[in-house]
Amino acid sequence: MSADVFRTVDGAEEWRQGLPQRAVTDNMLRWQKHYKMPCGALCCFSPDCACIRCSNCSMSLTTVPPKRRFQCMECEVLPPESTFDSRPEYCECCFSSCDVLHWHRRFLLVDQDGEHVAVERLCGIADLSYISLKDFPTRDGLEKEEACGICCMEFTSEDPATCGVGCNFGHGEGVADAHRGVLDSGAFYHAECRMSWMKSQKTDKYCGSQLPVSCKVCLFQEDCRAWQKDFQRGMAAINAGEAGCYQDLLLFLTQEFQIDVTGFPEDLCKEELQSYFRSALKQLHPQPWLQSLIDGL
Repeated sequence: MSADVFRTVDGAEEWRQGLPQRAVTDNMLRWQKHYKMPCGALCCFSPDCACIRCSNCSMSLTTVPPKRRFQCMECEVLPPESTFDSRPEYCECCFSSCDVLHWHRRFLLVDQDGEHVAVERLCGIADLSYISLKDFPTRDGLEKEEACGICCMEFTSEDPATCGVGCNFGHGEGVADAHRGVLDSGAFYHAECRMSWMKSQKTDKYCGSQLPVSCKVCLFQEDCRAWQKDFQRGMAAINAGEAGCYQDLLLFLTQEFQIDVTGFPEDLCKEELQSYFRSALKQLHPQPWLQSLIDGL
């Protein structure tokens, strides 16, 4: 990384001491075993699959060994269970790009060995903008008696139903489903109701010329595409015979996908290895919606 991308500053440890702390999970230890000391603070905590992705390119940052990552120290810190945490976290490539914009300068660099360093970003700084009422797409075609899911008042031509910012597919509010991830509930809100909610959650900010996506259904679909693209790298490596050596291929799968290959027989053919790869991924990712993605590889 070029020296003009960031400079080191003080304050990393003081900031980390104020972060929420959680127990380090077994999945987190798969990549934190390369750390000098495991970290359960919010800067390194990741629930469920323990996967941390770049906020811009969606690349996994928690491979084995983990990749260098940069997270904003100035955005509000929310509990790890929150679904509204919009603090950006970037891979090294995106952090160093002048096209990846954010309005804050202070970031925490978490290195491959778990060292935490505060840095000042010297590129990609842009002015802060706020989402406005006109940024919510309207949703036509609803029954006349349908009402806003927040204020319970009926929609009118002057105050119509709206979708989340950036949604071009007419989705209603997304709701969590244990088996299918996030589903379209069919509930819609007035623009002012959405605006009040986003302001209360402090998710009404962005920078650059492109509006962010706030639709939970769209975000979930994007997340699914990122997982699928990631898993397909493993299938492609198996098909290509990565590095031309079976043991090198197993090492690649272990490092990139955190799977346990100790039970894999030696010299499996491609089809057999793909089957073992799917099974290992499903053991690591028990969520039903992720298992469905794995089955589709």
